[in-house]
Amino acid sequence: MRAGLATKVSRVLEALTSLHYPVAPAKTEYLVITPGATAPPEPLLVTGLPALRPKTKARWLGFWLNNRLKFDVHVKHWADKAGAVAAHLRGLSKTVRGIPPVQAVVVAKAYISEVALYGAEVWRRPRKPQAQYLATVDKSLKQAAKAVVPAYRTT
Repeated sequence: MRAGLATKVSRVLEALTSLHYPVAPAKTEYLVITPGATAPPEPLLVTGLPALRPKTKARWLGFWLNNRLKFDVHVKHWADKAGAVAAHLRGLSKTVRGIPPVQAVVVAKAYISEVALYGAEVWRRPRKPQAQYLATVDKSLKQAAKAVVPAYRTT
């Protein structure tokens, strides 16, 4: 199996070089897709390339996928980005000298909600709710809502 995979990778690399497509050995990676939790595979040895270590997640067409083709890595990545911007917005929204709430709402609508829900058309299934994905996104959206309202509890 491993030797067969190495020869197939070598043939693909040869075909790409014959078609004059440059192949960067440092950027070559692979993802082993498994239906369940298994031990991580060993590095793949291909002639002309350094030892290829399998990735646990990969970005493909703008989406982050793990080795089980689940979107949890993708949702966490974009929710973390939206949460970081919400934290910055909260730092700008002070009660005395902060930005006006109207402008904070514009930023939250234009950026934070869009970033947090990036790719939701692909990972969200209406008939089969994914509570773990929605909870991750909801956390950053709640953080943005708190940043927009210039009211703080001090006691």
